[in-house]
Amino acid sequence: MIKSIGFDQNEIIGNILNLHCKEYIQVDPTFSKGNFYKNRPRPKYCFDIAPQFDFVIQADCRNLPLASGRFETVILDGPFGVGSGPSLLENKNGRNIVPGRFGCFRTGKELTEFYQQAVPEMFRILASGGILIQKIQPVVGCGRQWITHVVSINTALTAGFIFKDEFILLAKQRPISGKIKKQQHARKFHSYFYVFKKGA
Repeated sequence: MIKSIGFDQNEIIGNILNLHCKEYIQVDPTFSKGNFYKNRPRPKYCFDIAPQFDFVIQADCRNLPLASGRFETVILDGPFGVGSGPSLLENKNGRNIVPGRFGCFRTGKELTEFYQQAVPEMFRILASGGILIQKIQPVVGCGRQWITHVVSINTALTAGFIFKDEFILLAKQRPISGKIKKQQHARKFHSYFYVFKKGA
């Protein structure tokens, strides 16, 4: 039996592929270090805003150099954090962004606008009936709860996607910032994998 929860993201992705996809993942527009592909073929088309490998093409996932309506399976793992302050400009271990990468947005408005542009771009490149797998995490930033996952679902439905399935990735532990003196929100120990299908 395939369950909706798990502690291993590679197992969750495998379950999604088995349940919903005709093909392995063909496009990853936010490749980063490629952690999704330890146990499966790497996509033919790999992109990132700041590539870390020679085979990854530099591109913004909101404007991909790909033809429309060509692909069966795409995965999107975009940034989801919100934060501000001097630490975002410093290249030090333990900071919440690496300079030059889309690791964190300065405002919730920037985060929302990113998904409002990235998700429709996935719709554009997918063939009719194609599948978008999206990993996303709710986050607390700047003292506020940002319901990124809700923004993502609403944006996908508006773009024309059909919501097919939901998986929850549970974490046994998460790094905790030493700067937080008084906790105001529950520490998030889960991420979502959403499965969307492109309608006709």
